[in-house]
Amino acid sequence: NLVLNSPHFMIIAFVPAVVVGLGMLLQRTPWGLAIRAAADNRDAAELAAISTRRVSTMVWVLAGVLSTLTVILVNPLRNVNVGGLGIAEALGPGLLLRALAAALVGRLVSLPLALVGGIGIGVVEALVFANVADPSWSELLLFLLVLTLVLVRGGDEGQESGLESLGTLVRPVPERLRQIWWIRRGGHLAGLTGIVVAALLPVLFGSASQTFLFGRMLVFAIVGLSVTMLTGWSGQLSLGQFAMVGVGAMTTVFLHDRGMPYGAALAYSVVAGALVALLVGFPALRLRGLYLAVTTLSFAVAAREWFFTQPWFLGDGSVVFVQPGTTLGVDYNAQKTFYLLCLAGLVVAVVVTARLRSSGVGRSIIAVRDNERAAASFGISPAATKLLAFAVPGAMAAFAGSLLAGLTVQFGPDVFSPADSLAIVGMAVIGGLGSITGAVLGAVYVVGLPALLGPTPAVQLATSGIGLLVLLLFKPGGFAQVVFRARDLLIERLVPDDESPIETPAVPDESPIENPAVPARAPRPAGSGPVLAVDRVTVRFGGLVALDGVSLHVDEGEIVGLIGTNGAGKSTLMDVVSGFTPAETGAVRLLGRDVTDLRPHVRARLGMGRVFQDARLFPGLTVREALQTALEADDPSDLIPVIASFAPARAAEERKAAS
Repeated sequence: NLVLNSPHFMIIAFVPAVVVGLGMLLQRTPWGLAIRAAADNRDAAELAAISTRRVSTMVWVLAGVLSTLTVILVNPLRNVNVGGLGIAEALGPGLLLRALAAALVGRLVSLPLALVGGIGIGVVEALVFANVADPSWSELLLFLLVLTLVLVRGGDEGQESGLESLGTLVRPVPERLRQIWWIRRGGHLAGLTGIVVAALLPVLFGSASQTFLFGRMLVFAIVGLSVTMLTGWSGQLSLGQFAMVGVGAMTTVFLHDRGMPYGAALAYSVVAGALVALLVGFPALRLRGLYLAVTTLSFAVAAREWFFTQPWFLGDGSVVFVQPGTTLGVDYNAQKTFYLLCLAGLVVAVVVTARLRSSGVGRSIIAVRDNERAAASFGISPAATKLLAFAVPGAMAAFAGSLLAGLTVQFGPDVFSPADSLAIVGMAVIGGLGSITGAVLGAVYVVGLPALLGPTPAVQLATSGIGLLVLLLFKPGGFAQVVFRARDLLIERLVPDDESPIETPAVPDESPIENPAVPARAPRPAGSGPVLAVDRVTVRFGGLVALDGVSLHVDEGEIVGLIGTNGAGKSTLMDVVSGFTPAETGAVRLLGRDVTDLRPHVRARLGMGRVFQDARLFPGLTVREALQTALEADDPSDLIPVIASFAPARAAEERKAAS
């Protein structure tokens, strides 16, 4: 029997009324028109005398009112004591995920479809609760639903994540000052000092609880580094990164329980984290921004509620137990010894992250984030780069999870709460998103400060969401911005302009400049055909025929110009030639080879260059780094050699730096 009480009737009465009222506000009022105009084109709205700041404030207020109303309506159904311990779980990421999944049904723009989506999700959950003994299956089904909606319905291809503005742009030290040894080695000296201070923490603060919290701080710093790469460098917002930590921890336990040594289990867990990250990050090939954030959040909820609770992880109990054991005569079961292992793990993670950032791998990730089309025209594969940007942070987060498992010893799936994934992003932002220094400082502030000073009300407020928000209002670049500013002031104070080394201007050399990173191309034999041939290319956009049987031939040494009015199809033809727009019919040949079905980065590696009307390149890279990125097609950087600092990888970077 179906029994409806007063909370159900309140929802039936209020929800449709709110949706109708919100629709009328957006469609039939000046405020609604202003909101829609600002959302479509912020600059044009400003030119139309619409205050986008005022509109944004009103939208936030309206969203807050609707969120509060949602909690009021849902709370009686879930019997949550407001202010109690269970409110974060009942009204936290799980409820947020259901709201976002319902909005995805309407592509985040349609209120009626979002209402239908919410009703559908509720009906499916009710059926699962009534017919399945394990209610966690509803979280798995919700994850599959979100994944299907994202892949099938998709989103706006032109959407931007908006995360670049949160990144900390590190101004490099001028070349003329790097000749001073203490400036050149300043970063290494600061890092060494930090390692010594961290190693002395268990000695100065010897309680077991503080040592555990300090070890947790180191582990969170490693996770922050993974967020630095994923969100700060590639611009992919992940709200499920702590679930990758859970993958590493649970995989370590799974392998260790079956007789594998802790060190080997840790290595396999890193591989497992990379593979899972590839699967979860697959939608990043098509989407970014909020759509991808919803996917990762749904994975975090499903992993905690379903994946980590399966018998192959937990067995017949609700918690797992792992002991690192003894290796090479060192007992890692001792808490202080394992703390030093966590410190060594953080040092390794910092070194790996720094090497990636200074190599072609890191530059390619940032280039794809800033300007995907320009990066592809340089011979960089956007698809491979995006997947790499997920795999490496996933492996690093799994590595942190293995360390967390050995540090905690006994734990359950509740340790890997989806709320921690949100907290990790906040930690990275307050430290300085995109900065290695910021990832470490964020962990020190959010986790280390309570461990050092205790959970006092002042410390809890400072490290809470409110405290982080206040800090971001005054320092949008996080603590890293303060550190880099202090570094610059110190250099200005200690090295006056009249005492700094002066570089001798180079004498211009009229001889041709040869780039050792680019192999010399063999001269083409005479009569070998045109360099570029476009044969009867046709392109349609719906009912609009942009190109109709266009043919073009460019011989060696010949310059061919295209002249036409706006809308004649000039840019479309350039996109077809360079591979950004597929042709319905016809063929494109480069140096006699058919490249019609090849991607833009493959054509670039074959010798096709492309410039765009938009002169914007890569705001996140310096001029030198942008030039080095252009050399990746002929002298690419490989992940493993860069991490291991093999001699060929170092030589490749030196060639690109000298070009």
